[in-house]
Amino acid sequence: MDATLRPLSLGEILDRTFQLYRSHFLMFAGISCFAAGLDLIWKLAQTTAVRAVQHRVGAVALGSVSAGFGLVSFIVYVIVSAVAMAAISRAVSAIYLGQPTGIAQAYREVKPHWFRYVRLAGSALFLSWGATILVSRVIFGIAVAMPGFNNAIGPAIAVGVLSLTFLAIVPFGIWMMLRYSVCIPASLFEDLGVRASLKRSVYLSKGGMQKLSIFVLILLVWVISAVITYAGLTPVFISVFRTAFSHGTPVVSLGMTIYTLTIQFIVASITIPLYAIGLTLFYYDARIRREGFDVEWLIQRSTPEAPPAPSLPPAESAGQA
Repeated sequence: MDATLRPLSLGEILDRTFQLYRSHFLMFAGISCFAAGLDLIWKLAQTTAVRAVQHRVGAVALGSVSAGFGLVSFIVYVIVSAVAMAAISRAVSAIYLGQPTGIAQAYREVKPHWFRYVRLAGSALFLSWGATILVSRVIFGIAVAMPGFNNAIGPAIAVGVLSLTFLAIVPFGIWMMLRYSVCIPASLFEDLGVRASLKRSVYLSKGGMQKLSIFVLILLVWVISAVITYAGLTPVFISVFRTAFSHGTPVVSLGMTIYTLTIQFIVASITIPLYAIGLTLFYYDARIRREGFDVEWLIQRSTPEAPPAPSLPPAESAGQA
């Protein structure tokens, strides 16, 4: 596919996202399956370790162990998803600009700077949601420390305060997330560092309509993810309800836990490409609208003897850098 570079509407970007995904499904799924598979292996190891110690330690110690594993699991997911998104963005760029690509080639081309993409994803997450999480915890702590918390309505008041806090500060987190949404494509294609990539993303995502369009993409991917997840986990819900009625407490067997993790692996493998493809196309669209990248690319293609544009290294040379 050698797509014509031109400004696109939201509908056209979504259409091209699904068209690219559908026509190269095995490649994109293969890229995301590798990353999601590493995350699955870690979660299986985590589940085995927690189950091995759950009857040997107290509830507090078990909670601490689970929280520690949960934090490491989140870090692992950020690492593998950041590298996978960079590889998918590289593959999208190659397809979009009529260059050869593949699963191994995409990963090979992002390998030299993989840690930069991980730090970039972590920085974007922290800047987007760090303040939101901190403020919500502080307000919840104040609510808990208030006189009368231990009476009958104290917990309900704390939950209400926390809910109102989230309604006020979650939109801020979403807005920040939209500002940094194209930081990985910016770093990948323009060879920028972490701070420069974040600033570049802020510039390219500037404007209410641009942020709204990216939000629609993220919301659409989230809905698809939720539908697949809940449909796949229906047997788990049925099993939990049955054990709750039979034994008085819900029980999740090891088999059901493994099944749940497998569903999560499938959902991640399916949805990560949609997210990465869409954001890459939004990156190109923003550059076309703001900087005339379509004209720059046409000039570059019409003069093959000229050196490649510094803002977009060819896929072949990127893997050798």
